Amino acid sequence: MCVALSKREVVAFVTGSCWSGKADQSETLLLVMLSNITSPHRITLGDAFWIIPALQFTEEPLLCLPACVPPEKIPSYKGKMFWSNTVSTNLGRCSEVVAAKASGIWSFITTDKNEQLIRSTQTLHHYVNRYFTITNTLLNIINTHFGESYSSVSADESKSIKDNCTIVRDAMSMILEVSKRKEKQILKIIDPGVYDKIAFAGVSLKDKAAVIRDFHADKLGVFGNIFLPLVAIQLAKSDLENVMPPTEEHDLPILSLKLGDLVKSSKSITKLLCEQESRQTNLSEATQLVEDAISVLKPPCDAYNHIAGEVEAYVKIISENI
Repeated sequence: MCVALSKREVVAFVTGSCWSGKADQSETLLLVMLSNITSPHRITLGDAFWIIPALQFTEEPLLCLPACVPPEKIPSYKGKMFWSNTVSTNLGRCSEVVAAKASGIWSFITTDKNEQLIRSTQTLHHYVNRYFTITNTLLNIINTHFGESYSSVSADESKSIKDNCTIVRDAMSMILEVSKRKEKQILKIIDPGVYDKIAFAGVSLKDKAAVIRDFHADKLGVFGNIFLPLVAIQLAKSDLENVMPPTEEHDLPILSLKLGDLVKSSKSITKLLCEQESRQTNLSEATQLVEDAISVLKPPCDAYNHIAGEVEAYVKIISENI
């Protein structure tokens, strides 16, 4: 059975001392979790009266503070966020009814963390697949205007995130290599002024279209496709080499997970990360590991998408002006 506690005893327990004011059940407290002390949850004193004893069953250290405690002061209470044997003994074992009731509140608190981890893993999954989509867009452009027949690339859910990124890196390297090879052929016969007008973004699309048309006619269509010089020059001078998935430069444990693991439950993902880290990992730590990987992949992926989108737009708009 649970030892009965008065509101004042609960207040004394959760703060270490009583604060001034009426012990009203509607009074707001800050429920702070050690793993995320910057995002406290608000509960009422009425909730605290029955949930505090049951919280000793949780694995995560907690602390309740008066709602008036400024956010910047919360870290100073960090040392108090552990259950002592004395406290545990004095509180005794809670009944199943109280524990079940507390479980409902605890579930509400942890739901947000579960959802955050799921959102993060879905975002990471999206960016890995987005790299493949962008790469296939460029492969299609090259096949169409270079007269090549490169196969599209596909994400493999059974392979690690890092291995999937390697597939993309290899395809991007090939795209850059063939574009530079074509550019070298163009540089042998193109006037520097014409090259600049094709390459320079400041030239109007109408003028660029006229330059491409005249160059194609002047060289008697030596390259076959009228858009080959445009595509080759744009890709060769782009920052393609620096927007590849930088997984080779970052030793992040989550990159060793299978791509398909990212669509599993938060519990499964956390367990897999525990195995990768060789230590216990909670929801907040798991989410941070995923966010770290997103911060590595998102910026270059967005830049890569801009490069491909610009080339695609140039071909489409200029074709309407030729």
